[in-house]
Amino acid sequence: MNDLTLTNSAITRLRLELTRAQAALKDAQAYLTAQAQASAALSCTSIERALPPLHTVVTLAITGIETALVETAPDNNRTPRRAGVRTMKGSAG
Repeated sequence: MNDLTLTNSAITRLRLELTRAQAALKDAQAYLTAQAQASAALSCTSIERALPPLHTVVTLAITGIETALVETAPDNNRTPRRAGVRTMKGSAG
């Protein structure tokens, strides 16, 4: 059986990569927002109409990264589960 438990150092490395990805996505989000603002100003439309669909995807990715960083924070007092293993409250064995 393939055991997918992660060591603390692996989690730390993954958190670092998530932080880097988060920074890159925030830069992309800022760029897309600036482009949409310029486009909205030129066409006299609202910023909401000028935002490209990619902006929503980037925003959702940032939210997912923020959630993952919170859930894997070292001060979070919960035991990480192994990938693919589900536990049920009240189940025996």
